[in-house]
Amino acid sequence: MAKIRKIGDHKPNIVIFQGSSRDEDSCPGQISKTRRVVNYVLDKWSFAVDFQLVDLAVNFKKRSIVQPCKGCVSTSSYHCHWACDCYSKNNQKKPDLLHDQDVYSKLEESDGFLVFSPIHWHAPSSQVKALFDRLVCANMTLSREDAKKVLGEENIKNAEVTGKLSLEGGSDHLLKNHLSGKFAGFYIHGDAGANDYGRGKLPDTFSKSEENSWYSDPKATIMPQVLQCKYSGIEVPDNIIEAFYTNKNVPYYQANLDFWENETFFKRADKLVENFLQHLENR
Repeated sequence: MAKIRKIGDHKPNIVIFQGSSRDEDSCPGQISKTRRVVNYVLDKWSFAVDFQLVDLAVNFKKRSIVQPCKGCVSTSSYHCHWACDCYSKNNQKKPDLLHDQDVYSKLEESDGFLVFSPIHWHAPSSQVKALFDRLVCANMTLSREDAKKVLGEENIKNAEVTGKLSLEGGSDHLLKNHLSGKFAGFYIHGDAGANDYGRGKLPDTFSKSEENSWYSDPKATIMPQVLQCKYSGIEVPDNIIEAFYTNKNVPYYQANLDFWENETFFKRADKLVENFLQHLENR
């Protein structure tokens, strides 16, 4: 087990993102495997880590979701700011989970973050994808405070002003990667097709795609987000990416019943946290 890296007198501070929307109190009627793994990590590793949990699932009571990125950076390099100012906290019309849960501040104060997600159609969940869209503001942007100084508070979303100044480039020295130097780790998992679809009711197209093994590399499902992190100066060593399929030929329902007997989930989660802590210790 990795030694605990002390930060002053404190344990490492790690944000942990739970990326599944399956919930026993909503239509699936079951808690997700992803959520169970996150709970396992929190229970086992909280002695060594100060975790900041961010549940990306919809907060049904507050209607708070990860709102979509509007692509401000495509207007100009001065138009997108850290932290994202397209939304705000406690906004009744467009409640935004990232602001309501102070995610940007948590990331700034952390040593890094861990993302846990199911595999949906050879990709992470829509919540995780929305999170990373919204993290574009971490990459080579002005802070909101600098944007106000450079542009004037009334002009920070004025395309004509931000565009003209970005072409001039006079404040390019203020652009920076706001999460540079932090670590990110990923845990992404999927069921290997179960056997629910193996009873003679499949169209030919499915068997052909299965023969082509389009799902054979689970790590590829998260690589767009990994590459985004690296582009933003966030370190993602290979050994803090756990990506796998399990439960081959096991019905979905049975796989949920047998979850706690499947040691793959826990061994990989432990390996991820141990390696993550080792990187924090060695940096």
